[in-house]
Amino acid sequence: MKNIILIISALLISIYAYPQQHRQKGKKHRQNQVEYKNVTPHKNINSNDSTSTSKKLFLRKNVLLFSGGLGEDRALCDMGKRFGFNTNVELGFHYYTHKGLLLGLEFNYIFGRDLKGDALHIFDNLKTSNGQIINMYGQYSQYYIAERGFFTGLKAGYAFQISKQKKHKLLTTLSAGFFQHKLFISVDGNNTPQIQGEYAKGYDRLTNGLAGKLFVGYAYLPVYSPFNFYAGVEFYYAHTQNRRAINYDTMQPETGFRQDCLIGLKAGWFISIYKQDVKKYYYIY
Repeated sequence: MKNIILIISALLISIYAYPQQHRQKGKKHRQNQVEYKNVTPHKNINSNDSTSTSKKLFLRKNVLLFSGGLGEDRALCDMGKRFGFNTNVELGFHYYTHKGLLLGLEFNYIFGRDLKGDALHIFDNLKTSNGQIINMYGQYSQYYIAERGFFTGLKAGYAFQISKQKKHKLLTTLSAGFFQHKLFISVDGNNTPQIQGEYAKGYDRLTNGLAGKLFVGYAYLPVYSPFNFYAGVEFYYAHTQNRRAINYDTMQPETGFRQDCLIGLKAGWFISIYKQDVKKYYYIY
């Protein structure tokens, strides 16, 4: 009897235990299948991938360009009666699209010492018979007069492709903004009050107004390179007016509007900032 009970008990235990082990094995097998499906083989996505072209187009749409340029201009129109040649330093910040559209901001600082016309005679009423100005110590004043000015504005342009290589461009831009120029008076030793401070404003011919600038030239724009540069011809046209109430040398106000122009050559560099095309790697172990 005892043997029968033991045999029956063993059979019941084995009958209960087998389905439990079978279910656990089946569950583990299904989990392994899911994990296998979710694991991809080693893959390297790089610039040779089929998505490379679309990525490059996307990145190129977000290229930011910082620019720096140096030019030499000649004054024309009413401005040419007072100034000759000057130097022009430009700084800019631009957004450049893959279609060649250029939008941005620019600032141009203008300076020079090529003076003529009334700029050479503004202190005639202060000079002695030998052509000198006496300072506060009874000595001859050491001073010089120069041209100073600036242009700042918004820029829009287009880079036309001129060869099979897309990096060679014909760049044309048009800028609109504010233009100013004046006579800068500097005194060594700061010892001649009659031509300094508030008195200097009566001689400096401060002039400003709205202006436009046109640039046409060649641009080398591979964009994804530190070697992006441009060179060409630029032309300024400004509708200006003297902003001082009176000129001390003539004791008269300078009224009426002026047409101030500059034409010259400029060359510079573009420094591009763009989003890197990151390589992605996937591994299985």
